[in-house]
Amino acid sequence: MELLVLPDGEYWAFYGRQVGTAFEVAGFIQGTGSSSNGRFTSADARDFGSFPALAGSVAASFDATAKTITGSFSAVLPALTFNGGPIAGSLYNFGAAASLSAISGTWVGANNGGETVTLNIAADGAMSGSSSGGCVFSTGQATPSPTGRNVFALSVVQGPNCALPGQTLTGMLVSSPLPSGRTQLLGAMKDAARTAGVAFYGTR
Repeated sequence: MELLVLPDGEYWAFYGRQVGTAFEVAGFIQGTGSSSNGRFTSADARDFGSFPALAGSVAASFDATAKTITGSFSAVLPALTFNGGPIAGSLYNFGAAASLSAISGTWVGANNGGETVTLNIAADGAMSGSSSGGCVFSTGQATPSPTGRNVFALSVVQGPNCALPGQTLTGMLVSSPLPSGRTQLLGAMKDAARTAGVAFYGTR
């Protein structure tokens, strides 16, 4: 699992498997929570590893000094437990301002449905892409987070052959340099009703 919690309490938790230095995403959990006295809780979690997304809740405890977190996700019984801390060898700096130059260009990777995905990001953040399953989109935008953190807000209008044709999906992108010298891109987006979502991962 790789977990990102934004300053407003919104969180994105990618789960999957580690292959070499790259993280292959199988699905993601998204929601908004609140923190108090070392506890983090969320009542609106959604697991987008299935369709429709599974509703649940998150309860966790964290240590801000050690940067560790332990908790559970209750969409299924028994609840799924997790614990984590800083990623060993990670060069990602959450506190830095996001720069479009770090993500611009072409990325070839996959989505959590197993399709090969080609993603093109222009210098101004305009996005287009396609998947091996026939989904093509030409209207998308990545924007540096207004929080000043190293995250991008994402908006994509699905093309006619995509799973949700004509719908606008919103989400996030994170670019992180790997110890191997390559860079990994992780992204996820969901529909307005929070019933369907898709994740992308790629390295270059």
